[in-house]
Amino acid sequence: MDRDLIARRKLSLAQVQKAVAKEVDKLDGVAVAVTSSDLEAGNIPNDYLHNLVANNHSNTRSGDIYIVLEAHRFVADMEGLSVAATHGSPWGYDTFVPLVFAGFGLDDKSIYQRVSTTDIAVTLSAIMDIKAPSGAQGKILEDTLGNN
Repeated sequence: MDRDLIARRKLSLAQVQKAVAKEVDKLDGVAVAVTSSDLEAGNIPNDYLHNLVANNHSNTRSGDIYIVLEAHRFVADMEGLSVAATHGSPWGYDTFVPLVFAGFGLDDKSIYQRVSTTDIAVTLSAIMDIKAPSGAQGKILEDTLGNN
């Protein structure tokens, strides 16, 4: 957004963001439009989709409005292009990646649950019975521990 213009017109940046997000939210194919002002104020619903948007937000680098397209809707769907997935959407086809933990003492089993990349280091540390790396975050994937 043109912040200089918004300031010259003596408008509230947060109100302009909200007005634009409200209109963008009406567009076909948009799942949600969230303003940076709402993200920075913590004024968003506490649900999976909004939490992903909040985790992706940077006060210094993100734009004024974060737009999440509906599942299977892509910005690049034009001129006959066919897109199967993107990097960064919150939908299962972009986020469900199989993980394999194998080795001595681990049971053979399939586990279906949402995991984060931050869960891998702490889980491997638990399997090896060592301290997790300094600053590691995430949850131990208990179902992978097997007989350890």
